[in-house]
Amino acid sequence: MNLSTSSFSVFLIKLILVICIVSIILNKFFENQIILKTEISGAYKIHKIAHKNLNVEIPIFGSSRAKTNFCSSLINNNTFNYGIDGIGSKVWLFFLEKELEKHKSTPIIINFDLNGFTNYIGDRSNYLTDYSISKLFINDDLIYRIPVIRYFGFYQSYLTDFIKYKLSYNYFIDKGGVHLNSEFNLKNFNFNINQRTQENDYFQKDTLQIRKFYSLIKLTTRPIYLVISPYHESALNNFANLNEADIFLENIGKLDNLIVLDFRDIDLKKEMFYNTTHLNHKGAKQFSQLLSDTLKSIDPENFN
Repeated sequence: MNLSTSSFSVFLIKLILVICIVSIILNKFFENQIILKTEISGAYKIHKIAHKNLNVEIPIFGSSRAKTNFCSSLINNNTFNYGIDGIGSKVWLFFLEKELEKHKSTPIIINFDLNGFTNYIGDRSNYLTDYSISKLFINDDLIYRIPVIRYFGFYQSYLTDFIKYKLSYNYFIDKGGVHLNSEFNLKNFNFNINQRTQENDYFQKDTLQIRKFYSLIKLTTRPIYLVISPYHESALNNFANLNEADIFLENIGKLDNLIVLDFRDIDLKKEMFYNTTHLNHKGAKQFSQLLSDTLKSIDPENFN
C-alpha cells in the first residue's frame, strides 16, 4: 500500500465517522425538538405512553374520533388525549397494555368505534422513534434502526404536525386533542353523507383482540370507561350489523370495573359535526361537557 492510498483510507474513515456523528446529532435534535415537542402527533403519543409514567394522568385512547371528539380540559384537568388518526383497536390495545404496566389507580377512557376490532395502524411515522415499538406494527427492517435515514419520506408529516401544533390555525389544540374551529360547510357535509352511503359499514370482530381486551381488563381494578362518542344519524344508519356491536357492548359491560357510556345518538345538530363521524370544536365541547357531567355523577372521586 503506497502513501497516497493509505492517506485516502484514513481520510475516508474520518469522513465516515464525521457523517455518522453528524447524523446522530441531527437525528437527536429532530426527535427532541420537533417530534417530541409536538404533543398532537402519533409519534409523540406513542413515545409518551411507552416511556412516561404520570401518576395523576387520566388517558383517553382511540382513533381520530378520540382525537377530535374529546376536549381534555372539559373532562378533567388531568386528562390527556392519546387519539391517533387512522388507527384501530390493535393500536389502542397496545396503549391500554402499556398503561396497565404502570402502578396507577386513575381511570382510563377508551373511545370505542362501532366498526369494532380492526388492524388499522395509521401512518408509519407514528412508530419510527422507537425500534422496539416499530417492529410491532411495521416491518422489522434494518433501515428503521439507522438515524436520520429512518425518517426519510416522513419529515414533511412531522413538520406539518409541528406547525399545526404551534400555530393551530383553524384548530383548537387541547392536551393532545385537535378540534376543527372553522365554519360549518353544509355542501361538504352532504357530500360526506353521499360518500359514506356508497358502502355499508360493519362491526368487525377479531377473536384474538377481543380475548386480549378481556384479559387486560381483568388484570386491573382501575375503572375503565368505554365511551361511544357521537355519530351523525346517517353514519349509524349505514351500519349493517349494529346488533352485533350491541351484543358485544352488553356482554363486556358486565365486567366489574368496566362501564359502557353510549352517546352514539345524542341529539346534536348537524352544525356540530365536521363530518358524519367526527365532531367539530362546537360539537366536541358540547359532548365533552355531557361526558364530564356523567363521569362526575358516577365517579366523583376521580372526576370532581
